[in-house]
Amino acid sequence: MAARTRLQAEISGKGEKLFTGNLSQESGNSDFGTGTERKFPVNPSGRPSNPPNLKKDPRKVILETLETAGGEMEIGKLRENILEKDPDPEKFEETLKKLRETGEIYSPARGKIKIV
Repeated sequence: MAARTRLQAEISGKGEKLFTGNLSQESGNSDFGTGTERKFPVNPSGRPSNPPNLKKDPRKVILETLETAGGEMEIGKLRENILEKDPDPEKFEETLKKLRETGEIYSPARGKIKIV
């Protein structure tokens, strides 16, 4: 696993920045006596970094979808687009309700949603 991660880092051009230590047998800090040092991606502070959060904020997904469609869309079509990305209809309805309550979107006509 570490070799694959190191290879990915080298391909992206971040190999030396992301890893510290050495995988050689010379290493004094070994992992279970194997002679290999553990390697973790590090951020600029020198601490191991956490993997990026791959899930997007549902609020942002809805607003970005509306912006892409020119700021206005039929609710049914919006629902289809969003549920393709995140198949949780309850989350969609809850997020849509919150966006209406905060005034970020409104319904200019029956069955349509528009960005303010």
